[in-house]
Amino acid sequence: MPTLMSRHRVRARPPRATSAQPARRVTYGSELTAYLEDAAHFPGGHSSLVVCPRDEQQLAAVLRDAATVLPVGAQSSLTGGATPMGDTVISLSGLSSIAPPEFDCVTAEPGVSLTALREALTEAGRSYPPVPTYEGATVGGVVSTNAAGAATFKYGTTRQWVRALTVMLASGDVLDLER
Repeated sequence: MPTLMSRHRVRARPPRATSAQPARRVTYGSELTAYLEDAAHFPGGHSSLVVCPRDEQQLAAVLRDAATVLPVGAQSSLTGGATPMGDTVISLSGLSSIAPPEFDCVTAEPGVSLTALREALTEAGRSYPPVPTYEGATVGGVVSTNAAGAATFKYGTTRQWVRALTVMLASGDVLDLER
């Protein structure tokens, strides 16, 4: 009996740039303090730097320079997963564009909130059925944790709704992955 194999495509490319400026850096004050814990409120979070990239080129520069990083979105984790322990925090909130939905597909950056995603999909007559209960969560967090909500049993989890990912490696190289 023949074995059925999935066809996956992997394409490597350099990061795209939309800004000639470096990413915004936060090193002190209440803005830095806001990144030291997530919704779990675990004590002891610490970091001396939060970087807020707005494009792939800025993100690549951060990844190449930092020893350890913690990417964060809405910081809605209830497990302490978005609590830094000396890491350089990368706020993905500035990576928040959504391409107009085409057919049954939408392309969204990791900092897009589920509220913004729902609004864009509703406008196009589409939906994202496994939507988790917290609409402030971001696409990056939802995809990375395979999050799901009340309709999971009927529509499946996030993983089943993802056709492609763009992944940036620590070297700053970008991989476009499709299935």
